[in-house]
Amino acid sequence: TLAQALWLKPRVAQIMLATCSAMMVAPSLTSARRLAAVARHVFPVVGSPALAATSTALVRRLSFSPVHAGEVYDVVVIGGGVMGVWAAIMAAKRGASTVLADQFEIAHERGSSHGDGRIYRLAYDEDHYYDMMMHSLPLWRELHASAKEKIMATTGQLNLAPEGHGRLESLEKLYRRRGVPHERLSAKALSTRFPQYDMASGMGAMYQPDGGVLFASNSIRAAWELAASLGVRTVTGFRA
Repeated sequence: TLAQALWLKPRVAQIMLATCSAMMVAPSLTSARRLAAVARHVFPVVGSPALAATSTALVRRLSFSPVHAGEVYDVVVIGGGVMGVWAAIMAAKRGASTVLADQFEIAHERGSSHGDGRIYRLAYDEDHYYDMMMHSLPLWRELHASAKEKIMATTGQLNLAPEGHGRLESLEKLYRRRGVPHERLSAKALSTRFPQYDMASGMGAMYQPDGGVLFASNSIRAAWELAASLGVRTVTGFRA
């Protein structure tokens, strides 16, 4: 979900961290030597000569593109969807000189970060996913408070399952352990409180008030604006 986008899959994170550390290790190095450092750092992580070569080629192309002639950055982010734009934001907040490049326009419809909305929820019984949400949601709310467009709405969430189902039980255990507000609702209680739902007898529901929706295209536009305000060099129409 978009709300988890600030957290990268471990392998992707390793590649990004290896690349960024190699580029930041010695700002005084020449571009060629820094590119060689990138290859040395990335190659052991990804375990693939092809991926290491691709990473190096992307940095070289951006560093020497006519659009950025003679400029060198600590962090280069290719792709400005939700993962890319937030990676650029967080790098800039940590003081790195950063460029964010996309081959299409901002909030384009050729990827997976556009459209009306994406739900976010605390419907996880694994602590690490819950922690991701607790890390991400304050940042989305901060962006929402400063955005020109509405980017999110809190609606609450419902999880439905047969009474006694293990999923609801494990979810409630995490909620109790972490102090998360929630309510268990029977079929009758659910229809009374939310008459639009007609849950069958023998089913149970879990209500949690913090779930909601992110308005995808609006949120991407707002995130690009935030990135630019933090000093990120933003480029569209870039082809690597």
